[in-house]
Amino acid sequence: MVFNGFTIHFKQGGGEKALYNLLKRLNYSKFKIFCFKRTKNISIKDTEIISLKDEGFIKFFSEFVKCKNETIISSLWSSNSFLLTFKLFGLTNISWIREGNEVASAIKDSNLLKGLLWKTSIRYLYRHADTIIVMNDCMKTSLLDLNQNLKNKIKVIPNYIDINQIINLSRQKINSDLSSLEDIEFILTIGRLCNQKNFINLIEAFSIAKKEYKIKAKLVIIGKGELKQKILSKINNLNLNDEIYLYDFIENPYNILKLSKLYIMASFYEGYPNALVEAIILTKNVISSYCNCGPKQFFMGENKERLFNPYDIQDMSLKIKTYLDSKKMNIDPVIEKIEKDNKKALQLC
Repeated sequence: MVFNGFTIHFKQGGGEKALYNLLKRLNYSKFKIFCFKRTKNISIKDTEIISLKDEGFIKFFSEFVKCKNETIISSLWSSNSFLLTFKLFGLTNISWIREGNEVASAIKDSNLLKGLLWKTSIRYLYRHADTIIVMNDCMKTSLLDLNQNLKNKIKVIPNYIDINQIINLSRQKINSDLSSLEDIEFILTIGRLCNQKNFINLIEAFSIAKKEYKIKAKLVIIGKGELKQKILSKINNLNLNDEIYLYDFIENPYNILKLSKLYIMASFYEGYPNALVEAIILTKNVISSYCNCGPKQFFMGENKERLFNPYDIQDMSLKIKTYLDSKKMNIDPVIEKIEKDNKKALQLC
């Protein structure tokens, strides 16, 4: 069976990366990803990206219909809604959809219109999916709370984490424009610049850690998104322009991750926290917010103390101070879990 992908905007985001990795595991040959728009200069091995904006309406949908009897997988709720609408119009026969976050919290975080559309899709459109992919049981429960009738359609497929690839990429030489990071001690966080990732509270917590606990480390944020200007204003208002470095998308973040003194994930909610898991693989000191889904399953035993309340800025700042210079976490049980998830992902794929 051939599996192709669909997403509204194919870009360098976590949802798109996870969709590509899933398709790569499901297919034995070249596959297609359909999108309405793609970020310029994205080119992926063994993948044909067909963009509505680049190809035009007629060619895009003629190519889409050619794949009518192949399985199309979409990622993220808006893409899911479009794909299932295409199915209702007979443009495709087999449609799988994938949720990237814990839906109840994500909908709560959305504006009124988006939240209403998302709930409506889950209640009325998602029942037309042949398979619904989530990454863990917590995400499954959250989705079923919104529509119990989806129970027999949901398949739990954890994200596949290529441990060897991450380690190999971390050994690559750093680009010259980032070489200054080799000379400083820094805390790192990676993610889209949106409310979900909680960067505003993180910056406040970092400011407190600087002033009250006198930490010397800088803060490096890698990401792009709609809150960039708000984040820059926050940095400026707190006089942290020389202490916080903000970078857009970096093709290989792993060699930067390897250099970091501490990795922090401050999200209000997550699905499967790839960057956090990747930091653990590279044996980084790690702290994380305690979300409904995702991060907490990777912190066992004494490592649970590394979790903090994402709304509690004082708690976050204290965790930064405590673990910046602490002994590294015991990653053996985490690696064991990742390997089990990888086996499960390959079996289900």
